[in-house]
Amino acid sequence: MADDKKNFGDFLRELRSRKMESDATFSIRGLAGKIDVSPTYLSKIERGELPASDETIYKLADALGITAEELFAHCGKIEPKLEKDIASHEGPLEMAAFLRTASGLSRERLNMYRAMIDAAEAANKKKEGGNS
Repeated sequence: MADDKKNFGDFLRELRSRKMESDATFSIRGLAGKIDVSPTYLSKIERGELPASDETIYKLADALGITAEELFAHCGKIEPKLEKDIASHEGPLEMAAFLRTASGLSRERLNMYRAMIDAAEAANKKKEGGNS
C-alpha cells in the first residue's frame, strides 16, 4: 500500500501556493516576512533540507490560517502544548494507550468517537448543573 501522506515541505508548499493564488503576499519572501524568518530558511523547509522549529510551526499555522496541531502532525511531531497535557494527565499510561489505539482509526471513526465524547461531556455538565 502506498503512503498517501505528503512530506511536510510538500504540504507546506501546497498550502502556501493555494494562498498565493488569491494573495501575492504568500510568496516565499512574503510568507517569510510574515513569520519573521529568512526566505532561505523557509525555502529549505519546503525542500525538506531543514526541519521547522516549533516556533516556526506555530507562526506558519497562524499565517496560513490552519491549526498548529495539523502542521505538527504533518511534521510527525506532537504539539508541545499537547505533549504537556498528556504528561500531566491523571493517567498518562492510559492516555498513551488510548493514543496508540486511536492512531489506527480512520478519520470517520475518530470523528464518531469525538462526537460521542462531546455528547457524554455535555450530558455530564447538564447533570452536574441540575444537581447544584
